[in-house]
Amino acid sequence: MSVQGILGENLTLEWKFSLVLANENFDYFALFRNGDDMIKYSNDGSLVIYSDFIGLVGMARNGTPAFTLLNLQLNDDKAKFCCKVGTKSTGASPGNIHKHCVTLKLLGKT
Repeated sequence: MSVQGILGENLTLEWKFSLVLANENFDYFALFRNGDDMIKYSNDGSLVIYSDFIGLVGMARNGTPAFTLLNLQLNDDKAKFCCKVGTKSTGASPGNIHKHCVTLKLLGKT
């Protein structure tokens, strides 16, 4: 799947997910660019923006897997972005990790 963004503009990437099992609880979600950690939000409300991405990414809406990429740049943001959602199990199983990715295509400003 691909999405389009405009050079120099902001873009929000948002994923929808649902818990698969009744005994699952949300643990965290994180955004990756070409495999590199960008930002992680945990169920305790903590937010980590990894140092290489400070000023380049933020949460679009607190508590949801919606991330805003700031000031899109050709060399950095023409990439594959993935959202990983981790869950914990309230039972004996260890929980699950769900991962969904999109490729960002950049358009020039007109």
